[in-house]
Amino acid sequence: NWPKKFPINATTASRAILQVLNTQPEKAGELTRALYKAYFVDGQDITEDSTVQAVADSIGLDGAALITGAQTDAVKEQMKNAVQESIDAGMFGAPYFVVDGEAFWGQDRMEQLRRWVVQGPF
Repeated sequence: NWPKKFPINATTASRAILQVLNTQPEKAGELTRALYKAYFVDGQDITEDSTVQAVADSIGLDGAALITGAQTDAVKEQMKNAVQESIDAGMFGAPYFVVDGEAFWGQDRMEQLRRWVVQGPF
C-alpha cells in the first residue's frame, strides 16, 4: 500500500534497527521486516517512537528499552557514520547494494545482484 505520509524521515526506525544490531543482531532482520510491514502494509507512522516501540514489542523485543537505547549518543553517532558511508558509496535510493565495488540499485536489479554474487562479474 502506498503510505498516506510519504516520504518520511526514517531516523527513528533506523536508529532502532542499529540498536538491535548492537544488542540482538539475530533480531535485526525481523525488526526491519516488521517495520516495513507496519509502514507499507498497515499504514502506521514509523517516525513515531510509540509506533516503533509497539512494532518491536510485537516481535518479542523490549520496545521501551529499544527506544531508550536508540536515543543514546553512541547510536546517534553510529547513524551519522552509516549515513556518511552511504553517501561516500554513492547511494541515492533503496535497495542499494555494493558488491566488489559494483553498485546495484533498485528492486529490479536484484536478479543481477544474485547473478553477480553466484557467477561473478558479467
